[in-house]
Amino acid sequence: MKGMMGLLILISSVLSFQVMAHGQIAVGGMQYTLTKKDFVHKTTGKNPVKQELIAKINLNGDHGQRLYFNLAGIVAGKAGLKQGTVSKVKVINVDTVKEKIIKYTVPGKKYHFFDATVTLSCSNIAIGEDSIQYKKYLNGYESKNTNKINENRDGKIVVYKKQVTKGKCKQLEVKVTHQYNKVNATNSKEFHPMSIDNVNLTLSVLEKY
Repeated sequence: MKGMMGLLILISSVLSFQVMAHGQIAVGGMQYTLTKKDFVHKTTGKNPVKQELIAKINLNGDHGQRLYFNLAGIVAGKAGLKQGTVSKVKVINVDTVKEKIIKYTVPGKKYHFFDATVTLSCSNIAIGEDSIQYKKYLNGYESKNTNKINENRDGKIVVYKKQVTKGKCKQLEVKVTHQYNKVNATNSKEFHPMSIDNVNLTLSVLEKY
């Protein structure tokens, strides 16, 4: 009995880390709408921390024909705040007359950043991806204005790809990824990490376009 209980606990633990398919879509059928509640959240790493939102949708109708994959919409959230850059400078050693690269940290201006990558795959077959990259340096007033620290941002995502998956495309996966350094009170290089607060995407797979 103890052995059976241990096996059940092990199976339960494995299943808890799996992302189950949420919904179903057919080739040539209606558009499927994805919001944040359709995604499972996953955090990995310590510094930087990698955040992933993962959604899986079963697909019916891949018989080896050419497919047209369409993923589009908006990813939104709060912009992070960073400070400091790393520069490289070449110097020449007078004695050896050789160049040497020295790295040093420049306490540059604070800036907002909002970046995320959305990837689309199907049954481990890469389909396509698109990225959001936003960066804005703050002036002296803005960098001290607490209302500016958690600035809301959004970006448009478009993935369009025609591809033949030879009948192997059975489960679509949409993944939203971003990363940031953990906030450290003794390290002024990173403040207020960005967050993904809203996802609104539409997904369709067509035979004819």
